[in-house]
Amino acid sequence: MKILIKEEKYMQYSTMQSISEQDILPEPIIGGNKQESKFNVDLLPDFLNDYIGIAQKGCNASAKALVASWLPVISVQLGNNVYMVNNSHKIYPNLWVILIGPSSQSQKSTAANMAISTLNPYLRSLDNKSETDYNKLNPIIGRVTQTKLGSMLKENPSRLLFLNEFGNLLELAHSSGNKGMIQTLTDLYDRNEYNYNSMSNNIIPKDCALSFLSCCTDSSMQQYFKTNADQNSGFLQRALYCIISPSSENTDITFKDNTACAEEIENYEKIFNLFRNIPGPFEIKLSESANKYATDYVNPLKDEIINEYGNNVWSYGVRIYTQAFLKISIIIFMMENIDDLRNAMETGKWADFFKSAQINQEQVTQALLLCDYFFNDVLKFINIIESGKLENEAKIIEKLYLCPDYKATHSELMRKTHLNANNFKKAIKTLIQQDAITVREEKSLGTYKKKLIYTLNPIAWDMYNLPHKPR
Repeated sequence: MKILIKEEKYMQYSTMQSISEQDILPEPIIGGNKQESKFNVDLLPDFLNDYIGIAQKGCNASAKALVASWLPVISVQLGNNVYMVNNSHKIYPNLWVILIGPSSQSQKSTAANMAISTLNPYLRSLDNKSETDYNKLNPIIGRVTQTKLGSMLKENPSRLLFLNEFGNLLELAHSSGNKGMIQTLTDLYDRNEYNYNSMSNNIIPKDCALSFLSCCTDSSMQQYFKTNADQNSGFLQRALYCIISPSSENTDITFKDNTACAEEIENYEKIFNLFRNIPGPFEIKLSESANKYATDYVNPLKDEIINEYGNNVWSYGVRIYTQAFLKISIIIFMMENIDDLRNAMETGKWADFFKSAQINQEQVTQALLLCDYFFNDVLKFINIIESGKLENEAKIIEKLYLCPDYKATHSELMRKTHLNANNFKKAIKTLIQQDAITVREEKSLGTYKKKLIYTLNPIAWDMYNLPHKPR
């Protein structure tokens, strides 16, 4: 599996000029291991690194969760003012993101609420508006019926459906009068058109850019999607997942006052105000070199992913490396060219700005890096929703739980589980992808041979419902 790695952090790229052939760009690494695929903030675009630094002054959420939750917030400010074209279809920058992790300790809601707080100045500016204008201009939607959602998108097609609990959406979708809501949302993501018909309503708002942000625990996700049909649904395949593991993410519990970053957080309104006032829609294109780089990178992925993980995983992967890739590329381009956009808007030359707008090769590289991270979490997500069927994995976890200090050597664990080598190897690979266990090498006493040591990670207690979780 490819993992993009940069050897150094690039400075912010804020001009419209394409990168020359002489500029050195990171090459993808084939067969990247787990260590390489960990979330590395030093490889992110400057604007994301800046946001992480500001946000972590006021909260303890992990960098990965902060980035994932902020992307759809940026998306809704861009709305349908900018787009790319792929196969004659407009791709708006709207994103669906679901944060998954244990309650409280993963700080999912903290990250999501911090992202939403970047909209606070704009939301406060709506306080004196009439109820009609407020409902039209407020980009955030909470619990809503199918009919109401259609009406709201007709008033304002650029919205963010924000639910702190993912179960609220499923509860709405299965409630009386909302039959077919999940499929309607899935179609909306693909067609940018909300097509809802009933005996009393016929609502078809067009050019919709609906983003989505929500949070869920591992166990709840397993409960919601039990069957193969559920797990292979198109709705799930269109979302980006951020799996937050306390064993590998920030576990700092220092008390922080979010007023420490409030002013800097609210300064993002200066950027978002520009985005909302773009007199679009305007098309953004890939530069020739960026297009070639992306094509050469993505094309081999299909066979690699299918061969290693199967067709179901590629159903998720193709969405990430085609649709989400273009959406993230738009976001990176717009955020990194904000000074040029501001100048163009102030001088009335916005048409010239967008006429020459091209996403360069470095920005494509950064977008693909984020796609790699999201794909890595798709593997964990699929393991989470399928873990009820993973008998061998559960057996290994059970035996490790009974071992002193929750650890055992390779030979000890093989002997305790009575699994053959092939099944054991497959199960261990799955558990590593889930972050349920850690594997390390140790030298055996009195010999040059090395032995593998397996240790339970804290997330295993939640994922496999183990009792007496250590503090």
